[in-house]
Amino acid sequence: MERALREMALGEYTAKAAWQLIRSSLHTDGLLFVKDIIDALFNVAIHHHVSTANIDETREWYDISWKIAGFIDEDLPREAGRLEAIGDILRTKAKIAESSVSAEEAMQQKYVPQILSITSYHGNKAQRKFIAKELNITEQILSRIFLTMQDAGLIVREQYGDDAIFSLTELGEKFVQQTKSSTNG
Repeated sequence: MERALREMALGEYTAKAAWQLIRSSLHTDGLLFVKDIIDALFNVAIHHHVSTANIDETREWYDISWKIAGFIDEDLPREAGRLEAIGDILRTKAKIAESSVSAEEAMQQKYVPQILSITSYHGNKAQRKFIAKELNITEQILSRIFLTMQDAGLIVREQYGDDAIFSLTELGEKFVQQTKSSTNG
């Protein structure tokens, strides 16, 4: 199962094939591989290239995230919330491909990897004011993006006087490492 999830994370599975694998695993292994499934779906959400030719495939990945979230919600509500956030990322990607996405959602898709990279570079912690200045966006826009990132389990917020410090979670650190390794070849 672990190998299959790695292959799925690398884009070697269609959504239909992935759902068959995941559904079978949930019925036979229970919640044993849930965290691995979340990691694999997170990779799909971040790295899945969406075009007008595969919007339906993207919607299927979205549906998978929400189906699993519903299945595990009672036993693992935090992980279910992460899956819902992953589903939201996929839904946003489909909307972008359909050219019906709002400017804010497009901005989130653009800035999330940059925010994670900046935070990682500065010891996995950075102040909101600093990140806003680095990206040349307002703190208000950045705060809305941060809410989505917190819901996805990528960052945590700590109050620091009149500002906030954002730290990468383990999942956020994984994303940064995977992004670095995929860009380094």
